[in-house]
Order: sequence, then structure tokens, then C-alpha cells
Amino acid sequence: MTFSTDRLNLRAVNYLCMYYRLLLSVFFLPVFLTGQNEFAPPGAEWCLQGYDADGEALGYVIASYVADTLLRGQKFKVLQMRAKTITPAGYKYTPFSSRDMVLESGDSVFYYIPNIGVSVFLFKKNYIEGEVTTSYLYNDYFDVLSVKDEIIDGLPLSVAELNLQPWLNRDLPVTMYGRWGPSRGFIGSWGFANEGKGKEILEAVRADSVPEVKMVARSQCFAIMDQEERTFVPITPEEDCKIEAFPNPVASVDEWVRIRLNCRDYVEKDYRLLIYDTKGRVVGTPRTLRYLPNDFSVRNLPNGRYFALLIAGEERYEFTFLKSR
Repeated sequence: MTFSTDRLNLRAVNYLCMYYRLLLSVFFLPVFLTGQNEFAPPGAEWCLQGYDADGEALGYVIASYVADTLLRGQKFKVLQMRAKTITPAGYKYTPFSSRDMVLESGDSVFYYIPNIGVSVFLFKKNYIEGEVTTSYLYNDYFDVLSVKDEIIDGLPLSVAELNLQPWLNRDLPVTMYGRWGPSRGFIGSWGFANEGKGKEILEAVRADSVPEVKMVARSQCFAIMDQEERTFVPITPEEDCKIEAFPNPVASVDEWVRIRLNCRDYVEKDYRLLIYDTKGRVVGTPRTLRYLPNDFSVRNLPNGRYFALLIAGEERYEFTFLKSR
């Protein structure tokens, strides 16, 4: 029996295709899988507990990946923070940072600083034992003490233990959870509020594709943050409340104005927001804010002074803000 050269070539090509498929499955599939380990997968939330310098618990913070935004052609991840503080009457919502923007580029994560319009290095997703690294959060050098691959609550994670170098005379151990980011949180933290002497510990994480993963055994972090507050808190009469807007003035590089009631920590209600220019004309589309504190975008507003009206039923609040360069 004889075979034509064309049939032999076809068979050879088929064998080569099978061979390369096998190579791809063996060598490149792990790369594809690890490539999915982004710093913030869809629906990602980090729940952290904060402590003061004496190790006393202060409360909890949830950082949520809520949206993407384009800035100078780069896609930033928008993080929103919620906090609860421990009080004698129980847990109470606390005003916290409005929105933070982070950029994921290769192995590194950067934080965007609006007032100077630049991105600065925050942390890496993969560290090498023995290397020296930095972080914008602390502006000091870190020694990478160890890097281990671990299974935490069923989730494979690369865990790096870092510490500030001894000659800085500060002891600040930090744990980095590769895909899930740093244990000490993101931008604002109780540590900063306590002159850098406090700490935050990543207690649990979750995402659309991953159920709650407990970094700290028996953590109640999400359960406490998710539950509605039932503690009775005396309400200040509406006529004694005022709206505070910040930053004010708003620099042109900023995109958001944060507002809160100066007499209450947190309020859930449907507020209608109207913005007027100095000629009394409504600018933009009226917006609905379902809770306070909250923030709204001023990206499309030209520089100038604006008057705003916030309405909910019989409640009516007025405030002004200035957008300038």
C-alpha cells in the first residue's frame, strides 16, 4: 500500500497540532489560570478590622470594587469605603473616604492621587523573598521576609510577609495576599488616624466568583458590616442639620464632591440633588442620592461657583461649592 505525499503531510500536520495542544495544556494553562488572579475581580470586597496603638479594636472597614473609569486612556478601578466604629451603644456607621482609584498594571497596583494628578506605586501581587520594596502608604523601605503559597479557607493564595527595615526603629509587619491585596487596607485607615500607630488586619474577602473567604478564623467581619443597625440613636431635628461639602473648593483634577450631614453619621433616604449656576439655571441632570454621606461627579462642570439643593420629603438643605483650577 502506498500513501501520497499530500496525505502524509496532512497526517504529520495533524500529529503536530495534537502535540502542540498537549504542550499548551501542560505549560500554558497554568499561566491562563493565574492570569485570572486579578487584584480586584468583579464584585470584590475586602473586610478589615482596625486597631489602635494599644491593640484595642476600633471597628471594621469594607473596601468594595464598584466600577471602572477611564482616565487619560487608562482603566482605573474605583474603590468605595464603608466603616463602622465600635461605640458604647454598639456599632455605628462612620464617615470614611469617598472613592479611591487604583490602576492594575502587570504585577503592580498603583494609587491615583487627584490633587497632583499622578499614579504612585502601592504594592505588587508577587514578591520575592529577600527583596527590598517600598509602598506609597508608608514611604519607607520594606524587607520581604518570606513568600509562601498557601490554601486559606479553600482559596489558593500567595502570602508575603513584609516588615520595615530595623534601622527605621519601627516594627510594622505587613501581610500581602497576592490576588487580594494588602492586609493593612488601602488609602485611609485608622492607622493614619492614630499617627501611624494603629493597624488593620484583613479578616475576610469575597467576590462574585468566590464566596466569603476568612483570613481570620471565625471572623464576623462581613456579618457585622452587613447587618442593619438597630441601636436607638437620638435624631437631631432637621432644622439644626447642615450639609458639609468637601473638598471645597474642588480642584479641576478632582472628579467628585463628597457631602454629609454634620449632625448624623449615616442616613438612608432618597434625596434629590439639584445644582444651579450663579444665574439660577439648573446645570446637568437632577440626581438621586439614596444615602448620606455620598458623593457626586463634577467632571462635566466648568470652573465656577455652584449652588445646590438637596430635597427629601419636607427636608430641604442648601449648600455651595466652588470648582477651580
